[in-house]
Amino acid sequence: MTRSTIGQWGKSLAVRLPAEVARAAGLTKGAEVECAVENGTVVIHPARSEAEIRDAMEAAQEILRARPGVRLDGVGIRELIDEGRRGA
Repeated sequence: MTRSTIGQWGKSLAVRLPAEVARAAGLTKGAEVECAVENGTVVIHPARSEAEIRDAMEAAQEILRARPGVRLDGVGIRELIDEGRRGA
């Protein structure tokens, strides 16, 4: 794990990512990221494009049609689709 210091960029706070962290996450200058707080932890990950979300939704719909009762570790595909829609 690498430590960074919170800085300021205008009126917003900023985190400088070490090069090895950015590289490992596939981030480059100008890349869009999604930020959230989950259980008190800041989570930053590469933003998904509309096409990626659409492709994932179509794949999930195809699986649902083929196997309507399929469950993944106790999470139903319908739940995953609904969660994806809320996050889109």
